[in-house]
Amino acid sequence: MKNYKIISLFTLVIFSIVVISCEPEEDNDNNGNSNNMGYNCSNSNGCVAASGGQYITLEDCLSVCESSSGNESSWNCINNNCIEYSNTNGTYSSLSECESNCQESQNCNNSFDIGQNTYTIGGISELINFGNFYNNSTVNYELRLFSNEISTTGSGNYSGTGNMIYLNLHTNGSVAGNYSFNNNGFNPNQNTFDGGYFTNVNMYNYSMGMVFPTAANSGNVEIIDNGSGNFDVTYSFNGTGGVNGCFSGEVTLYQGGGGSGSGSGSGSGGSAPTNNYNKTQIKNPLTF
Repeated sequence: MKNYKIISLFTLVIFSIVVISCEPEEDNDNNGNSNNMGYNCSNSNGCVAASGGQYITLEDCLSVCESSSGNESSWNCINNNCIEYSNTNGTYSSLSECESNCQESQNCNNSFDIGQNTYTIGGISELINFGNFYNNSTVNYELRLFSNEISTTGSGNYSGTGNMIYLNLHTNGSVAGNYSFNNNGFNPNQNTFDGGYFTNVNMYNYSMGMVFPTAANSGNVEIIDNGSGNFDVTYSFNGTGGVNGCFSGEVTLYQGGGGSGSGSGSGSGGSAPTNNYNKTQIKNPLTF
């Protein structure tokens, strides 16, 4: 009986040692707090470091937190930097999407190529809202992009010799979008464009209606509204060896005159500021 008790006691001790050794160890600091750090997703503060956090790495947390908090924050690409908004007014719902598009903006040198020749723009940049100029189903905007040599005393009055890209946009009310070439003349469809370009031209003559841009006859245009009056514009027209270029920067919005309808598209061109110049100063080139 005595030997039985010794064996039982020995067995109990061995069992206790095995159980204790199987329990997970907890890495604690000198104050007894857990050092198993991670990250939690906070709707107000994004990814926050926390002891025993739900996500092990910051990358894991961001991949989930950005998508789940998209309704709380948004971003715009302003002057090649992503600016966060605490609402949904921004163009991009995630920081990564904004940074990707901002990188594309950085790659634009505000110029256009014709064959082996390169011409600069990036000076005066105007967006003019003519409302329902052609028909009641489209809102007509003109995008005029000049080189730095050109000056103006109000949209439609220019001086200096330089370059210009002219895009006549037949929109659905919003300037942002993709445009194909307008093949319907004076009755354009939505999301089509026509226009042309100048190289080394005296823009005073353009103001007086004495010269007209070399016309596009085919092509595509893409416009991204980055908010706060900033746009990314990529254009290609007149086929192989034609005009290819881009613009990235701030554009001033003007209100034009005339039109066949009520001008219901007024002010719908994005977030650019509106300058109420005399409407007689702002002329559509097709009306010269």
